[in-house]
Amino acid sequence: MKNNEQKMTSSMSKRINNAKKYPYLAEMHPDDRANYLAGKYTQKDKVRFLCADCNEYYEQTIERRGRGIKHPACTHKNRGKSQRLGEDYHSFDDLTPEYQEKCRNKEITTKDRVDFVCPVCGDIYNTLLGSHEKGGYCVSCASKLRRSACQPRTDYDFIDDIHPDDRHLVEQGKVNNKSEVRIKCSDCGEYFSQVIASRTNGFTRCRECGDKDKGIARRRRKYNFINPLRADYAEALKNGELTCASRVIFICPAHGEYEQKLSAGQKHGCQTCALTETPYSFYKFLLTLTDNIIVNDRQQIAPKEIDFYLPDYKVGFEFNDINTHQTLFPEQEINNRNYGGKSAKYHYKKWQTAKKKGITLMHVWDVDWQDEDRKEKIKDIVVSLLSGQTIEEVNDNTLMFYEYKTRSVIESKPDDYEALREKCINGEMARYYTCGIRV
Repeated sequence: MKNNEQKMTSSMSKRINNAKKYPYLAEMHPDDRANYLAGKYTQKDKVRFLCADCNEYYEQTIERRGRGIKHPACTHKNRGKSQRLGEDYHSFDDLTPEYQEKCRNKEITTKDRVDFVCPVCGDIYNTLLGSHEKGGYCVSCASKLRRSACQPRTDYDFIDDIHPDDRHLVEQGKVNNKSEVRIKCSDCGEYFSQVIASRTNGFTRCRECGDKDKGIARRRRKYNFINPLRADYAEALKNGELTCASRVIFICPAHGEYEQKLSAGQKHGCQTCALTETPYSFYKFLLTLTDNIIVNDRQQIAPKEIDFYLPDYKVGFEFNDINTHQTLFPEQEINNRNYGGKSAKYHYKKWQTAKKKGITLMHVWDVDWQDEDRKEKIKDIVVSLLSGQTIEEVNDNTLMFYEYKTRSVIESKPDDYEALREKCINGEMARYYTCGIRV
C-alpha cells in the first residue's frame, strides 16, 4: 500500500510541475486553471480558454491548445485574411478605387466578390478576388479575344499544298486554324486530312509516312550484341525486317545456337554460360537425357520463370540455391537487409501454377544435388519422369531445415521448431519450403 501511495504522489507532483510550465496558462478560465494546477486535469481534458480575437471563452483540450490551435470559429472567420492582400496583391491595380482601399486595409478576403475595371472597354465587372488574374477582362471582352485568336487567315505558306476544293474555302476566310482540310503529304504526295494548326506547327507528312520512317529508324539502329547473330538474322536486321521484340538466333562460342529476343541480346548472353557450376552440372545431366531444353523459360507460366523446361515431356525443373531461396525469419531480415530470401509460399505457388498448365514441376535444391546419396535419388526421379512413370507428388508446403556444418537436411517438427529457429537466427541453419516431388 505504501508503494502505491508513493507512486501516486510522485505522478501527481510531476503533473503539477508540468502544469506550471504550460505556455497558455494565462488564457485558462480561473476555475479551470486552479483545478489544472492542482493536478485534477490531464492533457486530454477539455477546459475553457479566452479567445484573444472575440474576447469570449471557448472549450478546447489542453493538448490541442498546447499545439497552438486557437478558437475554431475565429480561425475559420479569419482564414482568408492571411492571403497576400494589400498594395502588393497581384490584382490590386485592376480593382476599383473603393475596393483598392478595402484591399489596402485588408477588410476583404480572397473569397469575397469585388469590382474590377476592364482594361479594354473600361466597364466595371464583379468577380471573386481570388480567382481573378492580373490584367483580366470582362466576360464580353474575353469572349471577343478568344474568337479573334481563331480568326480566318489567307496568308498561309502552304496554301498551294491544300486540295483545290478546300483551298477556295481558305481564300474566302471560311475556315480557321482549328479547321480540318485536305492537304498534300510532303513525302508521298497524296492528300490526307489535317488540322491547319498542325501544318502550321511543321507537321508535313501523313501518318503512314511518319510511322514508316519511325520503324526504319528503330530497326536500323546500331546494336552492341554480346554474341553474334546467325547469318540469316543478321541479314534481316540489316534490311530493317526485325524489331527489338523479334525472337532471333544468337551463336554462343562455347554452346552454339540459342534463341532470345533481339533487345535482350545487348544485356544478356548465352543462358548456359550464365549458369554457375552447380546448376550447370544438373543441366549437363539433363542433356544426357534430351537435347530439347529451354533454359530460363518465361513462356509457360508467365511471368514466372522455369529454370529448365523440357517441352517434349512437359516437365520443368527449378534449381534452387539455399542462400538465395531460403525463407528468412524477421530477425534475419533486419540483420541481413541485402541477403536473399523467398516467401513461405513462393515455391508452392509456382508449383501450383505449373500444375494448372499441365506441367510437372520439380524443385531441386543445391544442398540435395551436392550430397551424393540424394543426388542419385534425384537422378532416378528425373529418369522416371522422362520415361513416363507416375511419381507421387505431395500436395502441401513442407518446412525443411539445412544445417551448414553437418550438411544434413531436417524436416521440422512442432517439438523442435524453436531450437531450429534459434540456429537459423544464429546462422547455423537455413529454413526453406519444399513441395511437389520429394527427394
